[in-house]
Amino acid sequence: MKVSVIDYYNELANKYDSIYSDKVSMCENEVLFDWLSRRRLEGRVLDVGCGTGIVLDYVVPTIVPGDYIGFDISANMLMCAREKHPDYATRFIRHDMMHSRIGWEEGFENVWCLFGVLTCLPSSYIPDAIAILMSYVKDGGSLVLVPNGTRDPRERESSCHGKEKEVQSDFTLLPLGSWKLILSAMGFDFSIMAFNTGADELVTDDEIGHIRILESLTKDLESELEKDTECSFFVIEIRK
Repeated sequence: MKVSVIDYYNELANKYDSIYSDKVSMCENEVLFDWLSRRRLEGRVLDVGCGTGIVLDYVVPTIVPGDYIGFDISANMLMCAREKHPDYATRFIRHDMMHSRIGWEEGFENVWCLFGVLTCLPSSYIPDAIAILMSYVKDGGSLVLVPNGTRDPRERESSCHGKEKEVQSDFTLLPLGSWKLILSAMGFDFSIMAFNTGADELVTDDEIGHIRILESLTKDLESELEKDTECSFFVIEIRK
């Protein structure tokens, strides 16, 4: 049975973090947030589709409450985020990314839309969503998108889209060429990297496996992607 994105994530909210507590997901978080911390510009961060507050799980205290706003369409995910990060409770807002927010225009040095949030939308909505998000970026700032890659998330060992789940929600998968076409048509300066091209195959119960997963994920982010490759996510940086 398929339900709306809002209903889907409201239902998953209390167990969302536990779903993604597996080795590969935790390593993905570690590597991606290390990369984001090094790319992050001084100033404000807008966390698009903030969910349970995973950004703050990794970057507090380097982002103080006054420099952070997170929004999500799911009230229950926001409730979890406020419980986890009470000092940031007033910084979590219920909002739909397809609606422009008055007062946010060119208000953020860093706009982050991570881990498949953008690809919860139908493909026809994605260009408009990107345009709205870019309108929030200050001159000299950047938008980082981490949409689903080419690999079906239902194939992952641990995923909220697992095939065994009775309730499902739609998601979009686009190849590298489609992302390049969309972004080039919009006139953006961008780079695209693959993320998790092989980490899922490196899982073992020992520390060596953990190190290999981290090394594989880190290598993924060291160079731009030139041709389609199987990956769990794309990492797209758009500079303004």
